[in-house]
Amino acid sequence: MLNKIFPLFLSLCWAFIGFSQELVQSYEIPDGAQWNVNGRGDFIYIHKNQVVVNTADNRTLKQSIKSLGEIAQFEVVNSLKYLVFSFEQQMICFFDNSLSNMDDCLDLDEMGFIQVTKVAPSSQADKLWLYDEVNSNLVLYAVNVQLQTQNVQNLKGMLDINEVSEIVEIGNRLAVVDQSKGIYLFDQYGTFLQFLNLPNVQHIEGLNNQILVLVEGEISIVKSQLDGSFELQGLGFNEVQSFRFNGDSVFIQKKNRIEKYRF
Repeated sequence: MLNKIFPLFLSLCWAFIGFSQELVQSYEIPDGAQWNVNGRGDFIYIHKNQVVVNTADNRTLKQSIKSLGEIAQFEVVNSLKYLVFSFEQQMICFFDNSLSNMDDCLDLDEMGFIQVTKVAPSSQADKLWLYDEVNSNLVLYAVNVQLQTQNVQNLKGMLDINEVSEIVEIGNRLAVVDQSKGIYLFDQYGTFLQFLNLPNVQHIEGLNNQILVLVEGEISIVKSQLDGSFELQGLGFNEVQSFRFNGDSVFIQKKNRIEKYRF
């Protein structure tokens, strides 16, 4: 019951109270750096094949990953595990929170994929979402070969998608973003659930099973209505390039500056 009540309470808080705009910390990042935040509140970025971790207890860790070439995506699997995806080499590698290589890398070419362009961690143990652009396949891949792999074939033909710009798992759903059209929602087995007619989504996040989006530099929560429609409720942050939620905090990118706010 508490799991159902808390997201509703949080939504009501956003509706009537809003965010405290108190800036509690900030970071500077180089041009073109990719960044993320793990469950412990550590701030991590990748720039020119180097991973830099600024820990919540003010330590700094650095690790070179030159062997992977240019990094296309950097994702947090959990507070102890990171995922690095090299589009150039079609490789996915995992690192622990000390930046030590944890497991053998996944060679997507050897696994039978043609050209993976997007990846996303799954809450299901030892599984990853992969989007293969050439044959338009969406795959929930089981890293452990004993687990079953789900495959949604011909995604573009089935749903008339132009180009997948982002895939993110939110609760027990997968959000597939086409910036020219909107958000396509699937269940954890790859079954299509719903389309949200919301073009120009720059970034999407999940918080307590709720969808938050960045559209035209503004962060909003997507509020579903009983009739199946939705509306956007702005959270008071503008001119934003990207954002990440972490516990009771939100990290916001404005140019080369990452600002941390607590709410």
